[in-house]
Amino acid sequence: LMAKGNAKELSVKINNIEFKISSDNGVFSKRIEIEGITAWSPENPQLYPVEISVKDETYAKYDIGFRNVARKNRKFILNGEPFEIKGACYLGDSPKSGLAMT
Repeated sequence: LMAKGNAKELSVKINNIEFKISSDNGVFSKRIEIEGITAWSPENPQLYPVEISVKDETYAKYDIGFRNVARKNRKFILNGEPFEIKGACYLGDSPKSGLAMT
């Protein structure tokens, strides 16, 4: 997360757990562990509220999901389980109409 202006500290609340993040150069980064989180999946699109505040004023509110994505043995892995992606999207350029999608 990057902050404009001269903010030195952000307050972040995820799933009603609040923590502070400090920065000297305007770039904010922190690794945290939150217990009791259910991973997002298409079958269970679990979302959690996130609120970011600067100087006690709400800067942004989002609903976010947590998931783990990987590729193993030419398979797509979602939250530790193989997941088949169905469908395709083809984008190309057409000399007659420009960008074409089929």
